[in-house]
Amino acid sequence: NFEDHIGATFELKDMSTMERFHRWIAAFRMMPELSFTGYGPGTFFHYYKPYTSRLFETYVSENEDQSTVHNYFLLLVIEQGWIGLLLFLGMVIYLFVVGQRAYHNCHDRRDKRVIMAVLVATLIILTNNFMADLVEVDKVGSFFFINMALIINFDLKYRLEKEELQ
Repeated sequence: NFEDHIGATFELKDMSTMERFHRWIAAFRMMPELSFTGYGPGTFFHYYKPYTSRLFETYVSENEDQSTVHNYFLLLVIEQGWIGLLLFLGMVIYLFVVGQRAYHNCHDRRDKRVIMAVLVATLIILTNNFMADLVEVDKVGSFFFINMALIINFDLKYRLEKEELQ
């Protein structure tokens, strides 16, 4: 029941949390070997098992679904190395800088609200990526990239307006 699930979660005994720890430990242990370039796209499943800890094994640790590490940032380091993670973080930081610039250049209250909502939605997606790897999933990834496109369009619109006024 729900009450048992919540109790198990807080006691760190539920299967989902333990399986995440199982895979995160493997990811951290994998990092030193190919940290610069990573193991390649879609390779976590093929390499992670020797790096796991038996302390966190669950009945789904066989991973018949071939799912990944359940943390997008760890997944980037494992698959693409530190270069991939730094490029992604650089893109995300730049997106928020551009979003802030668009917000401050904007004079339309409705557009300001939309810009803020898009930035908050993007932050929510990024926060969820600490517990999953959702950017590459069509249901979430499409919103991430649509949000990016909206921010860029608002920035272009208000930068052009600002230049025309000068």
